[in-house]
Amino acid sequence: MYLSRSLERLGGNAFSKDQEPDIEAAFLKFAVVTKELSALMKTLVSTSLLLSQIGKKNSVALVRERTIPTERPPPVGEVSANFGG
Repeated sequence: MYLSRSLERLGGNAFSKDQEPDIEAAFLKFAVVTKELSALMKTLVSTSLLLSQIGKKNSVALVRERTIPTERPPPVGEVSANFGG
C-alpha cells in the first residue's frame, strides 16, 4: 500500500510541477496495478497459510489414528497358539 500511495503522489507531483498529464496517468495506472497485485498477494499468502494448517492437522490426525502393533509374529519355524501351526 505504501508503494501505491507513493506512486499516486509522484503522479500528482508530475502533473502539478511539470504539467505532464501522460506521466501522471502512467503513475496513477501503475499505482492501481500495484494495489491490485498487493491484494492478490495477500489473498494468496493467507490461503496458502490456511491450507498448510489444514494439512498439518490432517497429518497429525492420521498419525494419532495409526495403530501400533503390540505383538510380533513368531519367528519362522516356531509354533504359536496365536498363529496356529
